[in-house]
Amino acid sequence: MLTFQKEDYVDLVGEIDQIAPAISYEVDIYPEAAQPNIDHKKLIILGSSILVVTARDEDGVLRGLTVSFITKDTLFKHILTSYSVFYYLDPEYRGSGNGFKLFQTTEKWYDKFGVQRSFLPRKLHIDSRELFNKLDYVPVEVNYTKYRGY
Repeated sequence: MLTFQKEDYVDLVGEIDQIAPAISYEVDIYPEAAQPNIDHKKLIILGSSILVVTARDEDGVLRGLTVSFITKDTLFKHILTSYSVFYYLDPEYRGSGNGFKLFQTTEKWYDKFGVQRSFLPRKLHIDSRELFNKLDYVPVEVNYTKYRGY
């Protein structure tokens, strides 16, 4: 069983670094480039604009999280908007409603902060449409990427 709660990003840096390889391996379509290097300093500087909701097991081990940036929209500055930076749930805990609960908890915090619109990117090679449809998200755009090497 998992518990879901808001936590401070700065307190999670070490734990995020531990699961970063799993996150990177799963979402990076260029496996040769999957070298996680999260810019914690940039996210910490954003401070209160960052919302982190975690999923922890009975032993307190971090099993998943959502990390969102909350700000006034660039084009529509009257709309408070959340942009998902990244999200992850340990595969062992998927398929039993935990992903839904993680995002539901995140959305409750969006409501508390007055967020009016949220953007939630997903990788096309990871089919999470069922989850996002259940959460009433609608697809609005497709992004393209090109690997240019290192």
